[in-house]
This record gives sequence, C-alpha cells and structure tokens, in this order.
Amino acid sequence: GMLALLYRSKMSRLVEHEREYVRELDSIIEFYVKPFESAENLNQIEAGLRGQSRVIFGNICELV
Repeated sequence: GMLALLYRSKMSRLVEHEREYVRELDSIIEFYVKPFESAENLNQIEAGLRGQSRVIFGNICELV
C-alpha cells in the first residue's frame, strides 16, 4: 500500500546517499590518502607528518 511505497522511497533515497558517500570517500582516498602515503611524494611531506596517515585521515580506508 501507500506506507510500503513511502518506505521503499525513503530506503531508496538512503541507499543512494550511502553510495554517494562511498564514492566521495573513494575520491578522498584516491586524491589525498594515496598520494600522502606514496614513497615518491615523501620528500614533499613535512617530516613531522610522514607516517602519520592514520592520525590525519583516521580509518577512512576501512570505511570503504
């Protein structure tokens, strides 16, 4: 009935938002985390930040 239709609509919207969130996390990983962790970029990162990916980005890679 109408309630089921409303429920499906809300769930569909929720799922789409979650997919968008995951795509955005993937972009952050691709364009920020991976370059930050890349050995070829090591000399461009301040010494105190090297090896601190977990502190800076938290568990973002585990969320995806």
